[in-house]
Amino acid sequence: MLQSPHFLEEVMFAQCVCRHVIRSIGDALLCVIAGALLCAAAAAQAGNASGAEGVLLNETAHVLAGMHIDRDGPLGTLSDLSAVREHQAAMESVWQSFARRRLAPMQQFAHDELTPYAASSGPIFYPFSGPDALHALALFPQAHAFLLTGLEPVGPMPDLLAFKPAALQDSLSILRRSISTVLSFSFFRTNDMKVTLSSNRLEGVTPILLVFIARHGFDVSSVESVQVAAPTNLTAAVSPDGTAAPVHRPIPGVRIRFGLPGAPADRVLTYLSADISNAGLNAHPGYEPWVASEKPTATMLKSASYLMHRGSFSKVRSIILEQTTMVVQDDSGIPWHKFDESQWSARLYGHYTHPIDLFANRVQKDLKAAYEGAKPGNLPFAYGYNFQDGGNNLQRFTRKAP
Repeated sequence: MLQSPHFLEEVMFAQCVCRHVIRSIGDALLCVIAGALLCAAAAAQAGNASGAEGVLLNETAHVLAGMHIDRDGPLGTLSDLSAVREHQAAMESVWQSFARRRLAPMQQFAHDELTPYAASSGPIFYPFSGPDALHALALFPQAHAFLLTGLEPVGPMPDLLAFKPAALQDSLSILRRSISTVLSFSFFRTNDMKVTLSSNRLEGVTPILLVFIARHGFDVSSVESVQVAAPTNLTAAVSPDGTAAPVHRPIPGVRIRFGLPGAPADRVLTYLSADISNAGLNAHPGYEPWVASEKPTATMLKSASYLMHRGSFSKVRSIILEQTTMVVQDDSGIPWHKFDESQWSARLYGHYTHPIDLFANRVQKDLKAAYEGAKPGNLPFAYGYNFQDGGNNLQRFTRKAP
């Protein structure tokens, strides 16, 4: 596994120290420090993967995704295993069904309703995502960066050649079960994910992210372990020798670089495993400045358990409303009344009736009135929890010009 555990930390310091400590150490010194840190981070990143390692990573993604494997490639010996052939057949069947029923309508919707906005080119902030790169890549196909966050563990880059055939068969079978719900219904079941991720030797969300990136037609070039952390005292963020000072409570993550076949790896997806409740953000003070340093232009919310309807998730709600210029969500995201009409324009799609029974207390009367008073656009694909009860809905909010 390629590791760069301090890459995000260094970038965060380089981008954020100027903002937070400018009063104490002056513009010129900060620019020198930030430039040095960015150069060091870039140099570390450039040396992370050789061409051969990139081929191995991409072939690993293809095996996990049930796609073609080059018999002359680094994983060619796996191509004749019955476990791999079975996985290829099963994945091809479910993917083609998904592509026909849901992916094609999503891509058309994205082309018509999202891509015309500059914010859709990203970075895209997707909190409460779990490993759902599937929908992020479908709805924001032009985006160059994706910032995902979930409670699920990261997991290492798997070494498939180290698996015995029986173990590989079991692991690939569990992997298929892990993603079956999102392919069928549009969301992961959190409790199911806990069980399947804990029981699989293909640990954490990294293998699932690779499946979706590969199935969307991209080549993977690097997979890095990363961390986001914050200094205990922002005024002491830089040591006297110009290096980053020790930090505490790091947030683990993975950063995957990818691109279209034959083209440079010009896209990056970063997943962080973090509790982003107010209490969680207090315990991990690096998260908020990290998001700010990435400068997300759009936020995506789907099947978010109505968490931002609670006061205990007010901080991440504020991050979204203050820092992004477009929000694409279902009714489980930010409550309708939190979008100030003087600052946001809304476009409604689908139908809003009521939440599913599990969240029956999260009815939004004002959102229902908005739907009744508008002419909602068509929503030809499942998005969120309520797709089976006539309540499949999506809202697009765009920030008004000042």
